[in-house]
Amino acid sequence: MKKNLLFCLFSIGFTLLTHAQQLQFSTWTRVDTYLINDTVFQHFNENTCTNSTSEGLLVSSTYTEEGNVFTVQDVIGPLACSNSVVGTYTFTIIDGTTLNFTLVEDACTGRANSLTEGPFYRMSPKTIHIPADFPHIQQGIVAADNMDTVLVDPGTYYENINYLGKKPLMVASRFIMDGDTNHIANTIINGSQPMDPDLGSVVSMISGEDTTSVLCGFTITGGTGTFLAAAGNGRAGGGLFITGSGAKLLNNYIENNIISNNEGWASGGGITAAGPDEPLEWLVLQNNRIKNNQALSQIDAAEGGGFYGSYNLILKDNQISNNSADGYLGGNGGGVVIMGGTGPITIDVSENEITHNEGATTIGTTDYNVFGGGISILFDVRGTVSKNDIKTIPSPHKIAVEEAWHY
Repeated sequence: MKKNLLFCLFSIGFTLLTHAQQLQFSTWTRVDTYLINDTVFQHFNENTCTNSTSEGLLVSSTYTEEGNVFTVQDVIGPLACSNSVVGTYTFTIIDGTTLNFTLVEDACTGRANSLTEGPFYRMSPKTIHIPADFPHIQQGIVAADNMDTVLVDPGTYYENINYLGKKPLMVASRFIMDGDTNHIANTIINGSQPMDPDLGSVVSMISGEDTTSVLCGFTITGGTGTFLAAAGNGRAGGGLFITGSGAKLLNNYIENNIISNNEGWASGGGITAAGPDEPLEWLVLQNNRIKNNQALSQIDAAEGGGFYGSYNLILKDNQISNNSADGYLGGNGGGVVIMGGTGPITIDVSENEITHNEGATTIGTTDYNVFGGGISILFDVRGTVSKNDIKTIPSPHKIAVEEAWHY
């Protein structure tokens, strides 16, 4: 695997630049003397915003931002207005650091007076250190604001972490500081002790994250996947489970995660990134090692021992080896499955080593198909597959391509 420290650092810098002059993905603060006489934090996500203190939530709202026109509608919270009352304001951001609202129309007097009482000041991105600031990575994510970095020291962390929809957010080992790959091997998130066995994925991104939500420089191991009762009792995403979200995964070792399901299908021993989203998300995987992961189903099909994805995808400079998919009703894509079944997707799969992966059907019967020992590309997929080194344990195909594949 190539070192790619600069790519990690570029991801941080790019998110700072692209979101510096807008409300989306920013956090502001000031002292509110009108409602509570305390410091408040105004936090903007993609289409929701929250007003809170250090003690907790005051108001959660939905909003739109068109030019400098801000429209807001409260949803929940002890100081929320009726959700039938919509407020309209204009806003100005001065030098990227000071935010002022001007009332256009709002029948909610408390909200109007609070928003226009005085300027908000942008909170600078901060670095949260694990374990110096918090003993657990998840605690650091909870404390993080958009644009923050959760920086994790070497050690083994028995956790199953969730990004909680935060973006931009960098969760990284000290690999991002010096490019030393020893940090990847020695900074381990071990998901083998989940509080709920149905939530056994080591890392979950399930709340609207995107490619500004970055995981960089860890060993991800011990995952058993997320159980999906509403989707045919499937189990998916041993190491990482991504749905309704995008992500960027850089310079990680995703190893020894095992999905074993005797109730339904199994997919993505290492990673699952899939869901019937509209529009379909983007996923970036670069310079990762995806190794020794398994997807096993005792009663159904198993797919994507290393990776299963149905999103737009950049898969570049990864080592994907010694993974397996073994299912009673067939094994598909021992290394990689790319599935365009929920709509057309665009892919760039290039310069990967995809070796010694296996698709099998040794569990109970051999009457079903096995294909794509290395990589399987199915249904409505378009893009490029180039300069990959693909070798497999003896299976019917190194590469299986079916249905509509557009070069």
